[in-house]
Amino acid sequence: MRALFNSFNGVLLWLGKSRDATPLAVFRVLFFTIMLWEVTVFESYSPLLIDAIPDSVTSDWDVSRLFLFWKFVLGGVILGFGGPWLRMVNWALTVAIFNSCHLLEYHMFYVWTSVSFVSIFASLNRVWSVDNIIRSAGEARISGYQFTRTKFVANFDFFLILFFGAGVVYFDSVLFKLADEGWKNGLGLWRPANIPSFAFRSELIGFIPELVWKLLGYGCLAFELLFLLFLPMSLRFATFGKLVAVIGITMHLGI
Repeated sequence: MRALFNSFNGVLLWLGKSRDATPLAVFRVLFFTIMLWEVTVFESYSPLLIDAIPDSVTSDWDVSRLFLFWKFVLGGVILGFGGPWLRMVNWALTVAIFNSCHLLEYHMFYVWTSVSFVSIFASLNRVWSVDNIIRSAGEARISGYQFTRTKFVANFDFFLILFFGAGVVYFDSVLFKLADEGWKNGLGLWRPANIPSFAFRSELIGFIPELVWKLLGYGCLAFELLFLLFLPMSLRFATFGKLVAVIGITMHLGI
């Protein structure tokens, strides 16, 4: 019992340790830029959701202004402006609009929603942000007072983003796959690869042996199932983290 308590206490102490905030700033810029592109594409398909007959019998609702407002909000988040308040507005819009899609459950909707939520509590604007510039300019006007600028955040901020943005989404995906006959038989990746609308060169799929498909399928299942265990180890041990990152990137490039 004492060993378990010591391990738990060690994890808490590690989560409180600081590290460079630059990777979180890079994540903020890249993630929300991609989300801005997603919102733009989603807007182009909005008639399918709100029109009685798309592009023929149009809705009385003019959603263009709403999407324009959302784009301005995302632009502010990308630039690091508005702090958690602007990110809170983005999360509310994400829930209201993306979650209105009931006919097609696109797995990225879960990522946009979860990461938008946890970003409210993460220190994303510590560096590379308009907020930081405004704060520094305000502090410069106060003479005779020395401010200590910090470019570090806690490990908890990194863990929070990865846990909800990837770990929880992966685990939810695994629960579905474990109940699916194709994935349980190791052919979960083979099946969509044989659908022409999913694969660019589906005629090449037949040249890949069944054993390879099963290794890839079971490997994908194992990676997603164990990712929540890999996550704290990846953040604590740089070499292990790089290995997990390579596996994850390779898996998604394959998809």
